[in-house]
Amino acid sequence: MIGRSEEIDLIKDYVERRQSLIITGRKGIGKTTLLRYIADNSSAVYVEFATTKPILEALIEYFEIPLEKNIKYMTSKELLDLVRPYLKKSPVILLDEADSISKYCGRVLDKLAEKGVVFIGASEKKVWNFRFKKELELKPLKEEEARELAETLLGRIATPLIVDLTVTKSLRVPGKIKEICEDATAYQKTTDLNILQTKSVFDFFKNIRPEFPERFNVLPLWMLFVIG
Repeated sequence: MIGRSEEIDLIKDYVERRQSLIITGRKGIGKTTLLRYIADNSSAVYVEFATTKPILEALIEYFEIPLEKNIKYMTSKELLDLVRPYLKKSPVILLDEADSISKYCGRVLDKLAEKGVVFIGASEKKVWNFRFKKELELKPLKEEEARELAETLLGRIATPLIVDLTVTKSLRVPGKIKEICEDATAYQKTTDLNILQTKSVFDFFKNIRPEFPERFNVLPLWMLFVIG
C-alpha cells in the first residue's frame, strides 16, 4: 500500500498490545482504504458501518456460530449472548464510519472490549460513545508517495506534466489523486484530453474541480489558473 507503511506498522503494534485505536482524517485521506487493506491481509473482521447488529453479525460469521433461526429476526441481545462464549479468541474488529456509534452500541463495544476484543475504528469526527485508547491521524502523502500513486493509477498516460499537476491539484490526498486519475483516463479515451498537447492538459486540469474540506490550504493551486 503506497505511502502508509508506517501507519500499518503502528496499527500492528497496537493490535499486538491489545489496544483499541481510532484512525482519523478528512474525507479522501485513505481511512477506509487502510482498513480494507488490513482486512485483506489479516484475520481482522471488517464492518462497513459501526452499528450494533452489523458488528455482532460480523462476529457470528467470523466465528461460524450455528444459528437456530434467521439472523435478521434476532435482537442485539440474542446476538450478543451467542457471541460471548467465543470471545476468548480475542478478534480484531475494524469499524468504518465509527462516528455513527450510538450510546447503546458504545455500551456493547465496552462489553466486548472487556472480553479482549480489539477495535480499530475510522472516523472523520471525534467519537463520543466509545473510548478508543489511541488516535492515529492520517496526513496527506509525501511528495514522492503521491507521485508514485499517481503514476501507478495513470498507467500509460502518466506523463511528467500530468503527474505533476495531479499531485499539485490533489494536495497529495489519496482519494483526490484517484479521482483525478480516473477522470484523466476517461477524458483521454474520449479524446477530450490529448496528453501530448500542453494546452489540452492544462485545459483539463483547469476545468476539473475536486471538492476539498474547508481546512485544506488551496494556495498551491494558483499555477493552474494563471497559465493560459
